[in-house]
Amino acid sequence: MPWLIATYQPVGLFSLKHGEATSTGGKSLLIPTPFALRTALVDAALRVEGVDRAEEIVRLVKTLDLALKPPAYAAVSALFVKVLKPERPDSAKAAERFFQKTIAFREYVHWWGELGLALGGTDAALDRVRPWLAHITYLGKRGGFVQLAGPPERVDTLPEGYLKLEPRKPEVRSFPLGLVQRVDDWGPAMTWPALNVFSDVRIRLGRERIRYDLPTPYNLRQAGRGFALYVLEG
Repeated sequence: MPWLIATYQPVGLFSLKHGEATSTGGKSLLIPTPFALRTALVDAALRVEGVDRAEEIVRLVKTLDLALKPPAYAAVSALFVKVLKPERPDSAKAAERFFQKTIAFREYVHWWGELGLALGGTDAALDRVRPWLAHITYLGKRGGFVQLAGPPERVDTLPEGYLKLEPRKPEVRSFPLGLVQRVDDWGPAMTWPALNVFSDVRIRLGRERIRYDLPTPYNLRQAGRGFALYVLEG
């Protein structure tokens, strides 16, 4: 199967909470999830081809295989920040204010090294996807800026060092050393109305969204109060 390889240079701090995290707390993942990558592709495609082709774009992106080459180092900073939280309707002060001040736990990941993204599919699919890749400007939460480092490259086989973003098959009994993270991906029922934030269609777990555990090649090298340094092994 042919692959299209794109390399991105991080120019901002990455942050993407686990799917089970609450709005006021939760550790960040070290790499973007398949769900985040596919959605970033759709966002870029809509700016290139227009929203009229949204359904067609979602169907195409759903067929792509994904693989990732994480940056060499990931340094995680943990901190508390002040945020505004919507006031509860049953609160005594609901009539006086719309928001209440509170604190939230956040983690931000400083990547050192380039991030490789590999897309697998048919020749026709990869030819269409190629112009979109330059329009991916952030991954995870807004502010996690990345920049395409060079023209995407077509290869016949997936290069070494790339991690396939797919559930592990039950018959595979070996378990590589590294950090296991819970990630999410598009489910088989994902459609454009479900993905569109202006639509009333909800994303349902097990239908439009699936979750699985992904072993990543990161190992903890050093940790202290408020920080942790992970190093890519192998």
